[in-house]
Amino acid sequence: MPMARAREDVIPPTRSYKGACLQRSEPISSLPIVRPTNLIPTSTHFKVMAPAVTKVVYKPDSQSTDEYTVVINPEEYHKWKGGDKTIPLASVVDSFSVFHSSQGAQGLLGKPSNQQLETVFGTSKDVDVVTKILEGGREQKVNGLNQPPTTLNPANSGGEIRR
Repeated sequence: MPMARAREDVIPPTRSYKGACLQRSEPISSLPIVRPTNLIPTSTHFKVMAPAVTKVVYKPDSQSTDEYTVVINPEEYHKWKGGDKTIPLASVVDSFSVFHSSQGAQGLLGKPSNQQLETVFGTSKDVDVVTKILEGGREQKVNGLNQPPTTLNPANSGGEIRR
């Protein structure tokens, strides 16, 4: 794709110029000159990397493809998992949001229904569910989410969505 170019020509210092409502004749050198340090791409195709994330993944049983995930603070989680239950749960988890994927590690994460939480954990209270996931899950470190873009109807120039 072509790159947008910055205008770099400079008007001579004593040239007069006219505006819509005013006329000025002063040295241009007294006016601030803004010079871009880089070119701005005209394409919307940017590669975005998410920061590293640590999560705890809980599988109800080894044969199931269902996974329940909570994003955590790894340092606080290790202390909490090591037996220091005085650490507040709010310091251990990033949020009390529980994510669910029915397609395993490659599936899209969504919010589970209260019925799913009741069936798997015996409760739908977020504090109890998060505690059970932290106690029975396994820690995973994700170094960034670098997925290819999803194309929306390329025949109609639908564009792309970056995740």
